[in-house]
Order: sequence, then C-alpha cells, then structure tokens
Amino acid sequence: MSLTNVQLKSISQGVYKKFPELNGVSPEVQNRNAPNAKSIPQQYLIIFKGTPSAPKSIVRVVRVTADTEGKVIKISTSK
Repeated sequence: MSLTNVQLKSISQGVYKKFPELNGVSPEVQNRNAPNAKSIPQQYLIIFKGTPSAPKSIVRVVRVTADTEGKVIKISTSK
C-alpha cells in the first residue's frame, strides 16, 4: 500500500501552512519499509526542499515521516 494523492495533498497542505516559503514545492516520497520487520508498520519519508525569499538564500529541507494512513508521525526541518 502506498500514500494516495489525497493523503499526500493533505500532508503537503500542513507543511505549506507551517512553512509558507515552501508553498508549491513538490515533495519527494520515499518508502521507509524496514527489511524483515513484520511488527513495524510501513512508513514514508516525504522531503520538501525550497529556498526562502530572503537576502541570503539558504535551502530549507523539511522531512515528514508518515504512515500508510497519511498520519504525520514526525516533522523535522533544517535551519
């Protein structure tokens, strides 16, 4: 099972709300399935990369870990 477009759009809207400088950035989705792990539910890593409109351009990376139901487990970001 993988994330549906509706789930990915919902996750993206939450990221855009929290980090407006990433609005419109298409995320990269990676499967985070551990080999031979039957008791751990499947997870996805969704990575957003963007450059804020500031005098000094620093790339911001937001990493979102989500489960197969589209529930956000963790969000981390670069400074």
